[in-house]
Amino acid sequence: EQWYETDIGNELETLLEPLENADITDQLEIYIYTLEQVNQIEGGYETDDLVAPLDGIYAKMGTLLGDSGLSLEQKRKYLDSLIDIYFDLDWSDSELGDAIIEACSSPEDFSYVIGKLRDCEDDFDAKAELLAKLYLQSGQEDAYLEIRRQNLNSDLDYLELAEFYQSRGQIREAIEIAENGLNGLAHKAALYPFLEEQYETGGDVQNLQRILIAQFKEFPSLELYQRLKRVSESAGTWEAALKRELLAPLEQSGGYGSELLLAEIYVADGDYDKALAFSRRSGISVEALSHIAEGISQAYPEEAIAIYKRLINSYLAVNGRDRYRAAAQLAAGMKQ
Repeated sequence: EQWYETDIGNELETLLEPLENADITDQLEIYIYTLEQVNQIEGGYETDDLVAPLDGIYAKMGTLLGDSGLSLEQKRKYLDSLIDIYFDLDWSDSELGDAIIEACSSPEDFSYVIGKLRDCEDDFDAKAELLAKLYLQSGQEDAYLEIRRQNLNSDLDYLELAEFYQSRGQIREAIEIAENGLNGLAHKAALYPFLEEQYETGGDVQNLQRILIAQFKEFPSLELYQRLKRVSESAGTWEAALKRELLAPLEQSGGYGSELLLAEIYVADGDYDKALAFSRRSGISVEALSHIAEGISQAYPEEAIAIYKRLINSYLAVNGRDRYRAAAQLAAGMKQ
Protein backbone atom coordinates (compact mmCIF):
# COMPACT_ATOMS: atom_id res chain seq x y z
CA GLU A 1 0.00 0.00 0.00
CA GLN A 2 2.85 2.36 0.75
CA TRP A 3 4.38 1.66 -2.64
CA TYR A 4 1.05 2.04 -4.43
CA GLU A 5 0.70 5.62 -3.19
CA THR A 6 4.24 6.73 -4.05
CA ASP A 7 6.31 7.44 -7.13
CA ILE A 8 6.27 3.86 -8.39
CA GLY A 9 9.34 4.09 -10.57
CA ASN A 10 11.60 5.22 -7.71
CA GLU A 11 10.13 3.33 -4.78
CA LEU A 12 9.39 -0.22 -5.90
CA GLU A 13 12.95 -1.58 -5.78
CA THR A 14 13.67 0.08 -2.42
CA LEU A 15 10.52 -1.30 -0.81
CA LEU A 16 11.27 -4.86 -1.95
CA GLU A 17 14.92 -4.94 -0.80
CA PRO A 18 14.17 -6.24 2.76
CA LEU A 19 12.50 -9.33 1.26
CA GLU A 20 15.84 -10.96 0.53
CA ASN A 21 16.11 -12.26 4.11
CA ALA A 22 12.52 -13.48 4.30
CA ASP A 23 11.24 -17.04 3.94
CA ILE A 24 11.16 -18.24 0.32
CA THR A 25 7.39 -18.72 0.31
CA ASP A 26 6.85 -15.28 1.86
CA GLN A 27 9.07 -13.70 -0.78
CA LEU A 28 7.20 -15.42 -3.59
CA GLU A 29 3.81 -14.42 -2.15
CA ILE A 30 4.81 -10.76 -1.86
CA TYR A 31 6.23 -10.77 -5.38
CA ILE A 32 2.98 -12.22 -6.70
CA TYR A 33 0.96 -9.64 -4.77
CA THR A 34 3.14 -6.85 -6.13
CA LEU A 35 2.69 -8.10 -9.70
CA GLU A 36 -1.08 -8.21 -9.20
CA GLN A 37 -1.05 -4.60 -7.98
CA VAL A 38 1.05 -3.51 -10.95
CA ASN A 39 -1.55 -5.00 -13.27
CA GLN A 40 -4.22 -2.73 -11.73
CA ILE A 41 -2.53 0.53 -12.68
CA GLU A 42 -2.77 2.20 -16.07
CA GLY A 43 -0.14 0.73 -18.34
CA GLY A 44 0.29 -2.32 -16.13
CA TYR A 45 3.39 -4.41 -16.74
CA GLU A 46 4.45 -2.19 -19.64
CA THR A 47 4.65 1.04 -17.61
CA ASP A 48 7.99 2.57 -18.64
CA ASP A 49 9.18 3.33 -15.10
CA LEU A 50 8.43 -0.22 -14.00
CA VAL A 51 10.06 -2.30 -16.73
CA ALA A 52 13.48 -2.47 -15.03
CA PRO A 53 12.24 -3.19 -11.47
CA LEU A 54 9.76 -5.76 -12.80
CA ASP A 55 12.56 -7.50 -14.67
CA GLY A 56 14.34 -7.67 -11.31
CA ILE A 57 11.28 -9.31 -9.72
CA TYR A 58 11.02 -11.85 -12.54
CA ALA A 59 14.70 -12.73 -12.16
CA LYS A 60 14.40 -13.15 -8.38
CA MET A 61 11.32 -15.33 -8.75
CA GLY A 62 13.05 -17.50 -11.33
CA THR A 63 16.09 -17.98 -9.08
CA LEU A 64 13.96 -18.71 -6.01
CA LEU A 65 11.77 -21.23 -7.80
CA GLY A 66 14.73 -22.93 -9.48
CA ASP A 67 16.76 -23.27 -6.28
CA SER A 68 13.96 -23.80 -3.78
CA GLY A 69 13.47 -27.55 -4.08
CA LEU A 70 9.70 -26.96 -4.19
CA SER A 71 7.57 -29.55 -5.94
CA LEU A 72 5.68 -28.73 -9.13
CA GLU A 73 2.46 -28.58 -7.12
CA GLN A 74 4.00 -25.95 -4.83
CA LYS A 75 5.41 -24.00 -7.77
CA ARG A 76 2.34 -24.16 -9.97
CA LYS A 77 0.63 -20.87 -9.06
CA TYR A 78 3.88 -18.92 -9.31
CA LEU A 79 4.68 -20.43 -12.69
CA ASP A 80 1.11 -19.68 -13.82
CA SER A 81 1.52 -16.06 -12.77
CA LEU A 82 4.75 -15.61 -14.73
CA ILE A 83 3.33 -17.36 -17.80
CA ASP A 84 0.14 -15.25 -17.70
CA ILE A 85 2.22 -12.07 -17.64
CA TYR A 86 4.26 -13.38 -20.57
CA PHE A 87 1.03 -13.85 -22.52
CA ASP A 88 -0.22 -10.37 -21.56
CA LEU A 89 2.84 -8.49 -22.81
CA ASP A 90 2.73 -7.14 -26.34
CA TRP A 91 6.46 -7.72 -26.74
CA SER A 92 8.90 -10.44 -25.79
CA ASP A 93 10.51 -9.73 -22.41
CA SER A 94 13.76 -11.71 -22.41
CA GLU A 95 14.20 -11.30 -18.65
CA LEU A 96 10.78 -12.79 -18.02
CA GLY A 97 11.40 -15.64 -20.45
CA ASP A 98 14.74 -16.39 -18.81
CA ALA A 99 13.07 -16.36 -15.39
CA ILE A 100 10.47 -18.91 -16.50
CA ILE A 101 13.21 -21.18 -17.81
CA GLU A 102 15.30 -20.81 -14.64
CA ALA A 103 12.25 -21.62 -12.50
CA CYS A 104 12.11 -25.08 -14.10
CA SER A 105 14.34 -27.48 -12.17
CA SER A 106 12.83 -30.85 -13.09
CA PRO A 107 11.44 -32.64 -16.16
CA GLU A 108 7.97 -32.23 -14.64
CA ASP A 109 8.44 -28.45 -14.41
CA PHE A 110 9.51 -28.22 -18.05
CA SER A 111 6.66 -30.46 -19.18
CA TYR A 112 4.11 -28.34 -17.32
CA VAL A 113 5.36 -25.00 -18.67
CA ILE A 114 5.70 -26.33 -22.22
CA GLY A 115 2.15 -27.68 -22.00
CA LYS A 116 0.82 -24.32 -20.83
CA LEU A 117 2.49 -22.56 -23.73
CA ARG A 118 1.33 -25.09 -26.30
CA ASP A 119 -2.25 -24.89 -25.00
CA CYS A 120 -2.32 -21.15 -25.65
CA GLU A 121 -4.26 -20.67 -28.90
CA ASP A 122 -2.57 -17.36 -29.71
CA ASP A 123 0.32 -17.79 -32.12
CA PHE A 124 2.98 -15.13 -31.61
CA ASP A 125 6.76 -14.89 -31.99
CA ALA A 126 7.46 -14.58 -28.26
CA LYS A 127 5.65 -17.87 -27.60
CA ALA A 128 7.75 -19.69 -30.21
CA GLU A 129 10.94 -18.13 -28.83
CA LEU A 130 10.25 -19.30 -25.29
CA LEU A 131 9.18 -22.76 -26.44
CA ALA A 132 12.37 -23.16 -28.45
CA LYS A 133 14.52 -22.25 -25.43
CA LEU A 134 12.52 -24.54 -23.13
CA TYR A 135 12.94 -27.48 -25.51
CA LEU A 136 16.66 -26.81 -25.81
CA GLN A 137 17.16 -26.41 -22.05
CA SER A 138 15.22 -29.57 -21.27
CA GLY A 139 17.16 -31.67 -23.79
CA GLN A 140 14.31 -32.16 -26.27
CA GLU A 141 16.48 -31.57 -29.29
CA ASP A 142 14.13 -32.84 -32.00
CA ALA A 143 11.32 -30.61 -30.76
CA TYR A 144 13.75 -27.71 -30.50
CA LEU A 145 14.98 -28.14 -34.07
CA GLU A 146 11.44 -28.34 -35.41
CA ILE A 147 10.22 -25.15 -33.78
CA ARG A 148 13.45 -23.22 -34.30
CA ARG A 149 13.59 -24.03 -38.00
CA GLN A 150 9.99 -22.84 -38.32
CA ASN A 151 10.76 -19.59 -36.52
CA LEU A 152 13.95 -18.08 -37.90
CA ASN A 153 12.96 -14.42 -37.72
CA SER A 154 16.15 -12.64 -36.67
CA ASP A 155 19.92 -12.87 -36.74
CA LEU A 156 19.83 -14.07 -33.12
CA ASP A 157 17.53 -16.96 -34.09
CA TYR A 158 19.93 -18.03 -36.84
CA LEU A 159 22.88 -17.63 -34.49
CA GLU A 160 21.25 -19.78 -31.81
CA LEU A 161 20.62 -22.57 -34.32
CA ALA A 162 24.13 -22.27 -35.78
CA GLU A 163 25.64 -22.50 -32.28
CA PHE A 164 23.47 -25.54 -31.58
CA TYR A 165 25.07 -27.38 -34.52
CA GLN A 166 28.51 -26.04 -33.63
CA SER A 167 28.21 -27.42 -30.08
CA ARG A 168 27.61 -30.85 -31.59
CA GLY A 169 30.60 -30.67 -33.89
CA GLN A 170 28.49 -30.17 -37.02
CA ILE A 171 30.49 -27.20 -38.28
CA ARG A 172 29.41 -27.43 -41.92
CA GLU A 173 25.74 -27.29 -40.91
CA ALA A 174 26.44 -24.42 -38.50
CA ILE A 175 28.12 -22.36 -41.24
CA GLU A 176 25.31 -23.11 -43.70
CA ILE A 177 22.68 -21.89 -41.24
CA ALA A 178 24.60 -18.68 -40.50
CA GLU A 179 25.19 -18.02 -44.21
CA ASN A 180 21.47 -18.50 -44.90
CA GLY A 181 20.70 -15.86 -42.31
CA LEU A 182 23.33 -13.55 -43.75
CA ASN A 183 21.78 -13.83 -47.20
CA GLY A 184 18.14 -13.60 -46.12
CA LEU A 185 18.04 -10.94 -43.42
CA ALA A 186 18.20 -7.17 -43.48
CA HIS A 187 19.69 -7.03 -39.97
CA LYS A 188 22.46 -9.58 -39.50
CA ALA A 189 25.03 -8.05 -37.13
CA ALA A 190 25.11 -11.09 -34.82
CA LEU A 191 26.12 -13.46 -37.63
CA TYR A 192 29.31 -11.73 -38.79
CA PRO A 193 31.46 -12.55 -35.72
CA PHE A 194 30.28 -16.17 -35.75
CA LEU A 195 31.16 -16.71 -39.42
CA GLU A 196 34.41 -14.80 -39.02
CA GLU A 197 35.44 -17.16 -36.21
CA GLN A 198 34.46 -20.28 -38.15
CA TYR A 199 36.36 -19.32 -41.30
CA GLU A 200 39.42 -18.17 -39.36
CA THR A 201 39.49 -21.40 -37.34
CA GLY A 202 39.08 -23.43 -40.51
CA GLY A 203 41.81 -21.53 -42.36
CA ASP A 204 39.38 -20.41 -45.07
CA VAL A 205 40.99 -17.07 -45.89
CA GLN A 206 38.87 -16.38 -48.97
CA ASN A 207 35.59 -16.62 -47.09
CA LEU A 208 37.06 -14.84 -44.07
CA GLN A 209 37.99 -11.92 -46.31
CA ARG A 210 34.49 -11.95 -47.87
CA ILE A 211 32.83 -11.76 -44.45
CA LEU A 212 35.13 -8.98 -43.26
CA ILE A 213 34.45 -6.93 -46.40
CA ALA A 214 30.68 -7.32 -46.00
CA GLN A 215 30.91 -6.48 -42.31
CA PHE A 216 33.04 -3.38 -42.94
CA LYS A 217 30.62 -2.10 -45.58
CA GLU A 218 27.74 -2.41 -43.14
CA PHE A 219 29.53 -1.45 -39.91
CA PRO A 220 32.73 0.40 -40.89
CA SER A 221 35.36 0.91 -38.20
CA LEU A 222 39.13 1.34 -37.98
CA GLU A 223 39.46 -1.98 -36.15
CA LEU A 224 37.62 -3.87 -38.91
CA TYR A 225 39.59 -2.09 -41.64
CA GLN A 226 42.92 -3.00 -40.06
CA ARG A 227 41.84 -6.58 -39.46
CA LEU A 228 40.75 -6.94 -43.08
CA LYS A 229 43.99 -5.40 -44.27
CA ARG A 230 46.09 -7.82 -42.17
CA VAL A 231 44.15 -10.85 -43.40
CA SER A 232 44.37 -9.69 -47.02
CA GLU A 233 48.08 -8.84 -46.84
CA SER A 234 48.89 -12.24 -45.35
CA ALA A 235 47.01 -13.84 -48.26
CA GLY A 236 48.59 -11.52 -50.81
CA THR A 237 45.21 -10.11 -51.85
CA TRP A 238 45.44 -6.55 -50.51
CA GLU A 239 45.28 -4.24 -53.50
CA ALA A 240 44.66 -0.56 -54.16
CA ALA A 241 41.39 -1.46 -55.88
CA LEU A 242 40.08 -3.14 -52.72
CA LYS A 243 41.04 -0.13 -50.61
CA ARG A 244 39.21 2.18 -53.01
CA GLU A 245 36.17 -0.09 -52.88
CA LEU A 246 36.12 0.08 -49.07
CA LEU A 247 36.71 3.82 -48.73
CA ALA A 248 34.64 5.15 -51.63
CA PRO A 249 31.28 5.04 -49.74
CA LEU A 250 32.87 6.86 -46.79
CA GLU A 251 34.40 9.53 -49.03
CA GLN A 252 31.05 10.10 -50.75
CA SER A 253 28.85 10.20 -47.64
CA GLY A 254 30.52 13.18 -45.95
CA GLY A 255 28.90 12.42 -42.59
CA TYR A 256 30.52 13.13 -39.22
CA GLY A 257 31.31 9.47 -38.50
CA SER A 258 32.63 8.88 -42.01
CA GLU A 259 34.93 11.90 -41.83
CA LEU A 260 36.49 10.83 -38.56
CA LEU A 261 36.92 7.23 -39.73
CA LEU A 262 38.56 8.36 -42.96
CA ALA A 263 40.95 10.55 -40.98
CA GLU A 264 41.80 7.59 -38.73
CA ILE A 265 42.40 5.29 -41.70
CA TYR A 266 44.54 7.78 -43.64
CA VAL A 267 46.72 8.39 -40.57
CA ALA A 268 46.93 4.70 -39.62
CA ASP A 269 48.03 3.84 -43.17
CA GLY A 270 50.62 6.64 -43.17
CA ASP A 271 48.80 8.14 -46.15
CA TYR A 272 49.61 11.68 -45.06
CA ASP A 273 49.20 13.31 -48.49
CA LYS A 274 45.68 11.93 -48.64
CA ALA A 275 45.03 13.10 -45.08
CA LEU A 276 46.24 16.61 -45.91
CA ALA A 277 44.09 16.81 -49.02
CA PHE A 278 41.15 15.59 -46.98
CA SER A 279 41.78 18.20 -44.28
CA ARG A 280 41.24 20.96 -46.85
CA ARG A 281 37.69 19.83 -47.52
CA SER A 282 35.14 22.51 -46.62
CA GLY A 283 33.11 21.84 -43.50
CA ILE A 284 35.18 18.90 -42.27
CA SER A 285 34.54 18.11 -38.60
CA VAL A 286 36.75 19.39 -35.80
CA GLU A 287 37.37 15.83 -34.60
CA ALA A 288 38.62 14.70 -38.01
CA LEU A 289 40.87 17.74 -38.35
CA SER A 290 42.31 17.26 -34.85
CA HIS A 291 43.09 13.63 -35.59
CA ILE A 292 44.82 14.53 -38.84
CA ALA A 293 46.85 17.31 -37.22
CA GLU A 294 48.05 15.01 -34.46
CA GLY A 295 48.72 12.14 -36.87
CA ILE A 296 50.84 14.11 -39.35
CA SER A 297 52.66 16.26 -36.78
CA GLN A 298 55.95 14.31 -37.00
CA ALA A 299 56.04 13.98 -40.77
CA TYR A 300 54.53 17.37 -41.65
CA PRO A 301 54.91 19.68 -38.63
CA GLU A 302 54.25 22.92 -40.54
CA GLU A 303 51.05 21.57 -42.09
CA ALA A 304 49.94 20.25 -38.69
CA ILE A 305 50.50 23.69 -37.11
CA ALA A 306 48.43 25.27 -39.88
CA ILE A 307 45.55 22.92 -39.11
CA TYR A 308 45.81 23.66 -35.39
CA LYS A 309 45.74 27.42 -36.08
CA ARG A 310 42.69 26.96 -38.28
CA LEU A 311 40.91 25.11 -35.50
CA ILE A 312 41.92 27.61 -32.82
CA ASN A 313 40.68 30.53 -34.90
CA SER A 314 37.34 28.79 -35.48
CA TYR A 315 36.91 28.35 -31.72
CA LEU A 316 37.92 31.91 -30.86
CA ALA A 317 35.46 33.28 -33.41
CA VAL A 318 32.64 32.07 -31.16
CA ASN A 319 32.32 33.40 -27.63
CA GLY A 320 32.00 31.01 -24.70
CA ARG A 321 34.09 29.55 -21.91
CA ASP A 322 33.96 26.02 -23.38
CA ARG A 323 35.18 27.36 -26.72
CA TYR A 324 38.14 29.12 -25.12
CA ARG A 325 38.98 25.99 -23.14
CA ALA A 326 38.95 23.89 -26.32
CA ALA A 327 41.14 26.46 -28.07
CA ALA A 328 43.64 26.31 -25.20
CA GLN A 329 43.76 22.52 -25.44
CA LEU A 330 44.45 22.76 -29.17
CA ALA A 331 47.18 25.30 -28.54
CA ALA A 332 48.79 22.87 -26.13
CA GLY A 333 48.65 20.18 -28.79
CA MET A 334 50.20 22.52 -31.33
CA LYS A 335 53.02 23.35 -28.92
CA GLN A 336 53.83 19.67 -28.47
